[in-house]
Amino acid sequence: MNKINIIIPITNKEFSLTKKTSELKSFLQNQDLQFTVIFVANKGFDAKNYKNTQQFKLVLSNLSKKNQLIAVAFEECDNGGVIVLDATESDYINSLENILSLKTKKNLVFTNIKYDIKSSFQKYIFKMFKKVYRFYLRFFGLKKDLIYKNTSQYFNEDVVQVIKSLPEKNAYLRNFDTFTGYEIKTINKASKNPVKALELISFKDAGVKLALICTGLALLFIVATLIATNAILAIDYGMGYYFLILIVAGLVGFLSEYVLVKHIIKNRANL
Repeated sequence: MNKINIIIPITNKEFSLTKKTSELKSFLQNQDLQFTVIFVANKGFDAKNYKNTQQFKLVLSNLSKKNQLIAVAFEECDNGGVIVLDATESDYINSLENILSLKTKKNLVFTNIKYDIKSSFQKYIFKMFKKVYRFYLRFFGLKKDLIYKNTSQYFNEDVVQVIKSLPEKNAYLRNFDTFTGYEIKTINKASKNPVKALELISFKDAGVKLALICTGLALLFIVATLIATNAILAIDYGMGYYFLILIVAGLVGFLSEYVLVKHIIKNRANL
């Protein structure tokens, strides 16, 4: 019988621990597997009346970020594979059932959000956003980022041991397509809100504000320069000024986008 550890990070104080335990118990008792469900939350989470059992337990930590809580729960897993489950989804039981049906010794399973965009213009903009994002990922040694946020994952026992052996900071790389020798199975989930991808950008961060302003100015200078091509070329040394403006604006735009993607990656990994 396969052993599975199901990790459920709690980042919402309104999370109904009793309700989720009951729902999971009803589903899991009909499955042919040995399981342990590990809820993990910050010590500020109110769970006074919750009693740990052999199959369901709550771990409290001084940490509060989602990936930090998951790292804490990984240490509680002695053996077996791990499913990181987002129990805030309305259909999280369905996600768990799909993961269990796809998992094998050589498979890792990730849930991928597919945005349901009907407008052709929005589709084009979002497609360009993903292309630019994946281009910059290569500067950080990553081929592609399969998931955005709040998604569920499965790792077999071998990969779990590797993740546990990594330093805390590097263990967060489980969020990216960084595993070789394994086939990654993807569960596609539809979402009608592509703006959720922007949750990874903290607009209160001063560096992000500066990067966005510089990106906007760079694009403005490039467009203005292209529009005013004839006027610039008509003045003395116009050709030199023309290329200088394009090069400087392009460089500013490139570096600004680099800063933004670096910020997103840090947020994805909670570094």
